[in-house]
Amino acid sequence: MWVEDNWDHRFLAWENDEVMIEMAKALGGPKRHNVFFDSVVWVSFNPTAENMAEFLVKIVGPIQLKGTGIKLVKCEVEETRKCSASYEDSH
Repeated sequence: MWVEDNWDHRFLAWENDEVMIEMAKALGGPKRHNVFFDSVVWVSFNPTAENMAEFLVKIVGPIQLKGTGIKLVKCEVEETRKCSASYEDSH
């Protein structure tokens, strides 16, 4: 499962987040292996639940489902049991 393999129990950091970039520099850069860097996934978008859902529908879904004839059209990301965000492909 893609989410489990790539995001589960990891910290998603936006590659343009100046605070995270400075923290990474202070800790020796992202190529250094330690608890901090081993648990961070750098992403090209601000990792809000809304943006994560959109990324899963637009990017991950087509790659993972290629050749199956199946299309991911909606994804819901739960922030908590009572709070979630979803994205639905309108095409």
